[in-house]
Order: sequence, then structure tokens, then C-alpha cells
Amino acid sequence: MCTYSIDSGNTLDVPMDPAAEFNIFKVAPSNGTSHPITSTNRAYFSVFDMLSLVQSEDQGLSVTGTECALWFCVQSFKLLVFDGTHNETIVGNWSTTERAHVGGGNLHSAGHSFIGLPEHLNADNTTTYSVSNEAIIALRTFMADITSGVVRADTNMLDYSSDWVEAMWNATDNLEAWMESFTRAMTAEFRINGRLSNGLGGTKVYAGAATQLAPFIRVQWWWKFYPGCMLLISFYFFLRTVVISARHGVSAWKGDALPMLFVRVDDNIHAHVGDGMDAPGGLMERVGNIRIAMYRDEDGQWRFRSTRDDPIEA
Repeated sequence: MCTYSIDSGNTLDVPMDPAAEFNIFKVAPSNGTSHPITSTNRAYFSVFDMLSLVQSEDQGLSVTGTECALWFCVQSFKLLVFDGTHNETIVGNWSTTERAHVGGGNLHSAGHSFIGLPEHLNADNTTTYSVSNEAIIALRTFMADITSGVVRADTNMLDYSSDWVEAMWNATDNLEAWMESFTRAMTAEFRINGRLSNGLGGTKVYAGAATQLAPFIRVQWWWKFYPGCMLLISFYFFLRTVVISARHGVSAWKGDALPMLFVRVDDNIHAHVGDGMDAPGGLMERVGNIRIAMYRDEDGQWRFRSTRDDPIEA
């Protein structure tokens, strides 16, 4: 047997057979080398190693070791809701902590407090951003369970200890993308289901401005005077016409057919009629398109004459 190990102490044993073909993957929690889990400068809640051994007849033996670490950080978001669409942009994050006693709320024991937060994060200076020791221990226990296992693969079989370990093995070719997706999912879980202990009964406080669209009707009342003024002017014109007509003895005869019998029609128009009286619609056909005007002649008689004739002074 040949034993392979990494600096954290995790090992993997494989047979010393140059002709054998195998693909063995092991993941295990560790105390960390590049990322010591006991660090006070970062709130680590998981450090684990991945050790992969692949041997084939074509390419020989390939050994890959990776140390992965997960820690808490303060992350600042810019949230914008416009026209019903939610947009979210990450402003930045900060990971520097120190061990401190956290008082208030449920954080009653030693934990990690974030210090030196830069101004561009727009953090509330009156708020202490921290994570309790109990939360870190609970997450370390959970992560240690899912980051422990082995995958063995060859041409005939695939054996894995858990679905979590198989997912890590499948992601070894693009580990950074897998870690980014995994940490983003955990961040969303903390934000959705996490409880905020800020002395406000769990109320979440956001700094910024909020607006809400609502129907708004603005009435320009001076436009209401327009129809009223037009109505008053029309009524005044009507009354003035009635008064003047009554004062001058003018009768309203235009709606009466009898006066029309005593209005003479110009001889030129009569000439166009001919025998149009004898045929149905003859008058309309002969003189229906002639434009006429009523005037008073020199004898004081009212006449209808064609507007194409020379005007006669009344």
C-alpha cells in the first residue's frame, strides 16, 4: 500500500500497482493549514480537505489536494425595487473579526465581532455585528458531517458514501464555481431563515429610502369654469336675442311653411324647372343643386334668387 497525505494530516491509502486503474476521492474536515480554524481574525465555521488520486494506463498517477474554508462575513447590499422588479447588487463584504464577549439578545457567550468595517459598506455605527460561539459550533458540527466521506470509481462501479461527497467529487474539475454556488445558497439560507437579535424583537432594519407608487389625481379646478362660462354666455345671447326680437316686433316665421308660399322665386330658377313638376323627384333633379339666397327687392317683396346672379341691393 502507498499512503498519500496533505499538510493537515488527512491521508489516503492506495495499492502500489502501476498497472491498476482507479479514481479515489476523499474529503474530511481538518483544522486547516492556510486557513486555521482556530483563528480569531476570521469566524471560520468549516475547514475541510479534498484529496483526489486518479491513475490510468494512459496518463499514469495524478494526485490533487485542496483545502477549502468557509467563514462568516458582513455583506452589504444595495436593494432597488423599480416597477415591481427587485434588483440587488453587492456593495462589498468584510471578514475581519476579533474574539469578544457579546452581550444582549441571545448572544450571551464569547463569539466573533466584526471590526474595522469600511465606510463604503454603509454599516450602522451603533450596531455591533457579531456571531455567537454557539452558532459557530452548531455549523461546524453540521459541516463536519457532510464533508466526510470517500468516492471510489473504476470502470465497473461507482461507490460513494453520501450524496454530498459525490457532489464534491463531481465538482473537482471546477471547484471554484461549486464553492461559489454553495456559499451563495448558504447566504440565502441565513438571510431567509436566520433570526436577527438586535434588541428590537427580531425586527430587521434597513438604511435607505423607500418609495411606493400610488394612483394620484390632480384636478385643475380653473378648467371647471370653462364649460360654466360658455353656458352663461350662451344663455345671455339667447335672452338678448329674445329681448331684441320682442322689442322690434320680429316674429319667428322661419319654422312656418305659410310665409314661404308668398316668397317669389326668381324667373331664372323657374326656367330650370320646366316640366319637373310632372315627374317624381323632378324638382330635386332640376333645381335641387342650385344655391339660393332670400332678399328684398325694390318693391319690398321677398324673393329667392340664385347666388350666381349679380346681387341686388335691398
